Amino acid sequence: MIHRASRLGPPSPLPNAATPAQRLLRSRLWTSLRAVVLLLFFGSSGYFLLGHLHATGALEPRLAEPWSPLDCLYVTAITVSTTGYGEVFPSPPGRPWRISPSTAPTPWA
Repeated sequence: MIHRASRLGPPSPLPNAATPAQRLLRSRLWTSLRAVVLLLFFGSSGYFLLGHLHATGALEPRLAEPWSPLDCLYVTAITVSTTGYGEVFPSPPGRPWRISPSTAPTPWA
């Protein structure tokens, strides 16, 4: 009697097992994602702290109110992406939606 496994050849890898190239790609993607998240977190935290220092009068010019966390995230995102948007003057509503085009991946990059 022939053993069934000997006819089928070597055992196939598990369906969920990743190749070394896939593991490397995943680790690089996760490392990049972590770096971007940490950059946005610490950048926003810095702007948040500066906004509170300006609002309390510790730094000049004095602000009427501290910056919101969304404002801090917005300013960090446009600074990191070097987009700008002319923030010298007040901008119209819709700032959170303007962040997404600058952070979306492009196929030619």
